[in-house]
Amino acid sequence: MLTTPQILALLAISLTTHADVKTPFGQNLPGSCNKATNYPLESEFTAAYTDFCTIKVSPDGTLIRESDGLTYTYSLEAGNGKKVDWVFRVSLSDGVKDLDINKLTDSAACLRNFGNMLERPIEEERYCVMDGTGGDALAIDRNRGKEQWGEGRVLVLGGKEEDRGGVTQRNGWFEFEARLKKT
Repeated sequence: MLTTPQILALLAISLTTHADVKTPFGQNLPGSCNKATNYPLESEFTAAYTDFCTIKVSPDGTLIRESDGLTYTYSLEAGNGKKVDWVFRVSLSDGVKDLDINKLTDSAACLRNFGNMLERPIEEERYCVMDGTGGDALAIDRNRGKEQWGEGRVLVLGGKEEDRGGVTQRNGWFEFEARLKKT
């Protein structure tokens, strides 16, 4: 466990340098982006998934087919200032390849599931805090009673949320995925 003087020293380092922030044992702090800056900023991710969920997915329901799903690509600003192609996808799965099921999802479910990616514990690696931006000094799991000091610049690493909605496997479940576009 870090002592108060160690915490203050790490905070001072993070505010004055852009080097990787390490624990007293030489390890990168959990939640630190280290040198990965080619992921979208949290604000860009939030604006894009809000657009996707409110324009591409109807509030009254959009039919998603297991065979094709709904995919859209956005060009978002990354932590390094460059643009990255970022994919948002809603798909349907039932675990059985031979069946082609379809089901309705709505914009509220879409917003909730993409928003959940930023609410997960930091160990799930859905997002990180850029080094040298103020938040990386204590970028650790808030769910274990430790707070992140300062906000810092948050980058979204992506991930997948499953929304089973209490249905059985036979009825299928939705998968909400956000990721860098494969080149």
